Amino acid sequence: MANIINGTNGNDTLIGTAGMDEIYGHDGDDFIRADGDTDFADGGAGNDTVIGGDHDDELHGGDDDDHVRGGFGNDFLYGDAGDDRLEGGIGDDFLYGGLGDDIVYGQDGTDNLFGGAGEDRLFGGIGDDVINGGADKDILFGDDGDDTLNGDAGNDILWGGDGNDTQNGGSGDDYLWGQNGNDLQHGGDGNDTHLGGDGNDTVYGDNGDDMLFGQAGDDYLNGGEGDDKLEGFTGEDTLIGGNGNDDLWAGDGNDTVHGGNGNDVISGGCDDDNITGGSGHDIIYGDAPNLLLNGNFEAWGDNIGNDFALVNNSQLVGWQGVGSNVVEMQQGQFSGTPNNSQTNTVMELDLAQGKTVEQTVNVSNLTSSGATALNFSFDFANRIKGQDNETSGFSVNIFDQDGNILYNHTYGNALQIGIYQSIDAQFSAPQGTESLTISFGGQGGADGYGALIDNVFLQEVHDCDGNDVINGGTGSDEIYGNGGNDTIVGGIGHDYIDGGTGNDNIDGGDHNDYLQGNAGNDTLTGGSGNDTILGGSGNDMILGGEGADHLNGGANDDIIKGDAGDDIIQGGSGNDGIWGGDGDDHIQGGLGDDYGDGGWGDDYYHGGAGNDNFGGARGNDHIAGGDGDDTLRGSLGDDRIFGGTGNDKIDGGADNDDISGNEGNDNIIGGAGNDVIRGGEDNDILSGNQGNDVIWSGTGADTLFGGTGNDKLGGQDGNDRIMGHNGDDYLIGGSGRDVFVFRDHDGKDTIQDFNRFQDTIEIDASLVTRFSQISAEQVGASTVLTFAGDNTVITLKQFDADHVRADMFDFTNV
Repeated sequence: MANIINGTNGNDTLIGTAGMDEIYGHDGDDFIRADGDTDFADGGAGNDTVIGGDHDDELHGGDDDDHVRGGFGNDFLYGDAGDDRLEGGIGDDFLYGGLGDDIVYGQDGTDNLFGGAGEDRLFGGIGDDVINGGADKDILFGDDGDDTLNGDAGNDILWGGDGNDTQNGGSGDDYLWGQNGNDLQHGGDGNDTHLGGDGNDTVYGDNGDDMLFGQAGDDYLNGGEGDDKLEGFTGEDTLIGGNGNDDLWAGDGNDTVHGGNGNDVISGGCDDDNITGGSGHDIIYGDAPNLLLNGNFEAWGDNIGNDFALVNNSQLVGWQGVGSNVVEMQQGQFSGTPNNSQTNTVMELDLAQGKTVEQTVNVSNLTSSGATALNFSFDFANRIKGQDNETSGFSVNIFDQDGNILYNHTYGNALQIGIYQSIDAQFSAPQGTESLTISFGGQGGADGYGALIDNVFLQEVHDCDGNDVINGGTGSDEIYGNGGNDTIVGGIGHDYIDGGTGNDNIDGGDHNDYLQGNAGNDTLTGGSGNDTILGGSGNDMILGGEGADHLNGGANDDIIKGDAGDDIIQGGSGNDGIWGGDGDDHIQGGLGDDYGDGGWGDDYYHGGAGNDNFGGARGNDHIAGGDGDDTLRGSLGDDRIFGGTGNDKIDGGADNDDISGNEGNDNIIGGAGNDVIRGGEDNDILSGNQGNDVIWSGTGADTLFGGTGNDKLGGQDGNDRIMGHNGDDYLIGGSGRDVFVFRDHDGKDTIQDFNRFQDTIEIDASLVTRFSQISAEQVGASTVLTFAGDNTVITLKQFDADHVRADMFDFTNV
């Protein structure tokens, strides 16, 4: 039976016996020590000190501010009311702070700690402890061992310490730090901050707008509900944004990132990441992110024709005019490098006279430990209006929170007006820089003179070239592969994708996408929708897919296929292979020796400079070779073909074609159908082939073949060689010394303007071999020539039969 020891209402010192004791301090500031067996002690009212001993004791501080210490054994310690200090000592202890702001130490052993009401501080100590904060704002520290920390209600701070800990923030805005070990964290309700620390951690933000930092190790981060910020840092991490508009940064390592639902901003880091945007309008960077909000100002339309039309009072996310939340946009058509060579760009940021737009970005997390190198880049087009000579200069300034200018430059008097140019510069933000403001100021004339700004980037300088796998998911996404050989799929939605440097594989997916390969040998596929695709530099493969696409190969040797839809295709510079596919396509080969065909549909092709090889395939095509020695084929359909300058080879193919060789020594075949052929300048070879053709040689010493059918051949200027061949042909020599060639069974031909003093009729051996085998008969104003043993007939218009002489004929081939 336990010994009962009672104190007084004063300040007592009570020492237990060697047996089982029940000690009651009552009122006063008592000192109690339970030295014996399993004891019970209660300090009562007052600021008491209660110490357990070597066995399993139950110790209560009572009211007021007590110090309760367990000693050896598995003890139960209760602080009760007041701001108490509890120490479990050695053993598996149960500690409950009770009412008040308590300090609770589990110390050695597997302990259970409860803070109770009040703002408590709980320390697990050595062992696998369970720590519960209770209501109010508590601090929980696991220390050594595999601990479980439960913040419960209030804005709690949870430190795991060493070991594989489990941390639950509960309700409130909690701070959770796993520290060492493979930890599991749940933020619960509230806007929580998570630090995984060292080890392979699993972190759930749960409800609220949370911040999750994986730190070292291969971590799993899940933001859950709310607008969360996730950063993997080092290791091969998995980041899932969950619901909400999240900001995810993978950091170093080969990471897997999924934005989830919402409009997310995702940055992959410098290694080989696998990124999926999920649903929503996401912005994705394969490597270093753009620190600016919304640096891409472009909107795209269909063949907008009004140049430099103002779109006033526009609101642009992230940017504002000085003293106003509106900026001025401009609509028009521009060309050039790097990203704006399409002729239907419809909106850019406009800087007119006195106009300034700016954006401020927080960089304190980058400069906290030292100076940070930053890369600043943008595109611009300077312009003048009409015949005016006034230029459209502008200035750009970057300054910190104190107004110190870190970068500035003034651009003016551009030599290339209306052509986009790229600016790329580096500067350093000193340690401690809190924010940077990027400001563009216009110095041009009135509206319509200002410089156009686009593609503004501010990025931390990294040597990043990770080979990323990025999937935009559903929603209209903005994706930047940056460095490395990336695989990017836009998914469903109107996506903007920039592959960056490296050999990228980009698929826009459904809807109307804007794809840009940039540097490297890229493969770009538009998918369904009306897509805009720019290959950039490198040997690119571009597949438009379904829809009316705008495709531009850019520099180097590209392969471009429009597929289905009425496509606009530009090869750019380089030797490009271009196939229009189905639909009525508009194709421009550009510089280089281009090749391909228009496919099915009524296509337009212009080869530009270079020796091009192009066919119309099926449809009524319009084909122009441009400069160079081109090979052009009309194939099926009523085609119009223009060789342009150079020595061209042209075949109209089937159906009724209209063909012009233009300048150069051209070789033209009309093919099947009733064709119209014009040789143009220089010495051409023109063949009608099948059908009733009309052939005009133009200037130069040309050779004309009518082929089968009733043809009309006109030599025009120059010393021409004209052969009607099969059919009843009508031949015109024109000026110059022309040669008309006949063979057996050529039909009944007519020469309109035979001049016996300069023209010659050449007779093939298959027809006759000497002049005596030719008969001349006057029929009206014409002379009809017939040939012994053959049905060939030649009628010389406005020619007297008496003037027929042997010297008119050439039998040299006999």
